[in-house]
Amino acid sequence: MNSTFRKRLSGIAALTLAVSCVLSAQVPGRAGHPARTADAGFDPRNVASVSVDLRPSGYDGTRGRAFYQTLLDTVRAQPGVESDALTAGLSLTLLDNSSGDTVIEGHHPRQGEDMRILINTISPDYLATLRIGLVGGRDFAPTDLSDALPVAIVNETMARRFWGTPDGALGKRMRLSGGDWRTVVGVARDIKYARITEDPRPHVYRPLEQNYLPAMTLHVRSRDPEAVLLARLRSTVQSLDPNLPILNARMLTEQTRVALSVFSMAAGVLMVFGVIAVILT
Repeated sequence: MNSTFRKRLSGIAALTLAVSCVLSAQVPGRAGHPARTADAGFDPRNVASVSVDLRPSGYDGTRGRAFYQTLLDTVRAQPGVESDALTAGLSLTLLDNSSGDTVIEGHHPRQGEDMRILINTISPDYLATLRIGLVGGRDFAPTDLSDALPVAIVNETMARRFWGTPDGALGKRMRLSGGDWRTVVGVARDIKYARITEDPRPHVYRPLEQNYLPAMTLHVRSRDPEAVLLARLRSTVQSLDPNLPILNARMLTEQTRVALSVFSMAAGVLMVFGVIAVILT
């Protein structure tokens, strides 16, 4: 084996081992490790997730809003339910949710500055259901309707990037994807939006009533056993519309386990390749 090839192989080995160590350090090794929840920034325990899409059933915006409100009210009244909410985007799917070009009032972007920001559409109580804390301002309210002042909640990273502090963001305005000006009414703590290893990124939440989407996921925090809870939620959706298909129904902890296992697997594979490269060297 010539010296040039050995040097290249040594470099590959060092890089592979370094990457695997970084991945391994960021992914807790035990399934019950409390860092699995803390690292994600939200609490998936005891939360069921049920996804539906109203488009194939011909719902327009008015009927769709009414259906989702009835669903929330019906589920919230059931025994054992602590809170429920709707979201358009799911966390830790390994893929980014929707994003849009953002204009911040008074901010003049630097040349080449990326102003494309992650966006999610949620109902009131989404942050509380996933136990995502507020560091300033308020959550969305039932009064944030389509004919009310357009509002938004930003995460802490976005607040600090554009306004210096969470409190400095409150009352400021932005435009998302060319839409109306929205006033920031709350600042939420950062979470992991797509990947457990991602760096903090700016993120905006919009209220469902002001940005209706037909495909949503219901999150329900409940003290009931998982199988009982999922069966009851399926039954509830079917009772409201027997023809509406349920796209997905599972516990949120399952999604986080899948996301973490991908990075655990990747770290293991990289470690194996690194060891092989060292042996060959």
